[in-house]
Amino acid sequence: MTRPMILTALLALALSGCAGGTIYEAGMPPAEQAAAGGHAHGGQDDQAPTGTHDDGGHGADGTAAADGDAPAQDAADDSHAGHTGAAGSDAHAADGEDMSDMVTLAESETEDLAIELHAMPPELFYVSEGDDFRPQRPSPKDSAHLMVSLSDKASGVRLPEATVTIRITDATGATAFEGPLYPMVGRGMGLHYGENVQLADAGKYLVELVIGPPRVGRHQAVQNAWNKTTRIEQAIQFDGKAIQAD
Repeated sequence: MTRPMILTALLALALSGCAGGTIYEAGMPPAEQAAAGGHAHGGQDDQAPTGTHDDGGHGADGTAAADGDAPAQDAADDSHAGHTGAAGSDAHAADGEDMSDMVTLAESETEDLAIELHAMPPELFYVSEGDDFRPQRPSPKDSAHLMVSLSDKASGVRLPEATVTIRITDATGATAFEGPLYPMVGRGMGLHYGENVQLADAGKYLVELVIGPPRVGRHQAVQNAWNKTTRIEQAIQFDGKAIQAD
C-alpha cells in the first residue's frame, strides 16, 4: 500500500470517530430511547385521569415536585374538592365558612323578583371603600348577621347594585336597628346584602325591608324588569341567642 493510500485510510477512520460512527437500532442511544419511551403515551391507560395526582410526585406542568411540595399541593387540592359552585349548595364552604347555622326567615316573590331573608351568627365581613376593603367586625353585643338575596324570578340570577335598607322594631314599636345592608359575596351564600344587627332583649320583633330597583345595566329583554320598590315585613323571634321566624 502506497503512502497516499495509507494517509487516506487513516483520515477516513478519524472522521468516522468524530461523527459518532456507532449505529443504534432505533436511531438513538439506549439512554435516550428510554427517556423517549417514558414520555410517550401510547393510549389513555398511560395518562393519569384529569383532576388527580399521579404517583410520581409530578406537578401539573410535568416537573418533579421537590421533597415536601407534594403534600402541600394535595392539601390545597383537597380543600377545594367536592364543591359544585352553586351558591348555598354546601353548608361548609371552601374557605371554612360554616353556613350550617343559617336560617331562612322569609321568602317572598313579586312579578319578577324573588327575595329571601336569612339570619346567621354575627360575621366578620369587608366593605369596599375605593381601592381598599374595610373590615366590619362584629360587636360582642351583635345578635345576628342578617342577609337578603335578590334574584330574577324567571332565571334565578342574583341581582347586584340594589339599595336594600332594613328597620327592626320591638313589640312597643321602638326602633332596635335601622340602616342599609351592604352588598357582599360569600362562598356559602353567593351575592347578597348583609349586616350585623343588635337586638337589646329577647322577644318579638318586626323586620321591615325596603328594596330599591337594581341600578345595573341590562339587556333589552329585561329593560323594564325589577323597576319597582319592594317592601316586605316579617315578624321574628329572638331568644337572646338566635333569631327565628315568628
